[in-house]
Amino acid sequence: MTYDIDCTTIAKNMYNDAFDMDMIGEDPEILEAWKKDLDEAIYQLKAMAENPYNNDYWRTLVETLNRIYSE
Repeated sequence: MTYDIDCTTIAKNMYNDAFDMDMIGEDPEILEAWKKDLDEAIYQLKAMAENPYNNDYWRTLVETLNRIYSE
């Protein structure tokens, strides 16, 4: 199974929510690293969800994140 999701958009929206909640500071280097880490983490979750040998909870997590943060 493949997921047609935009990892970067999901990561960006998650980042914006975290920034709005003052979860991260304002250092530009840290902010950029945070964005890149989120993007990579979402991509890795997507890869785990697409692996049919992994548990369904990865698919549930990816689908949930996609529904919450895709727009």
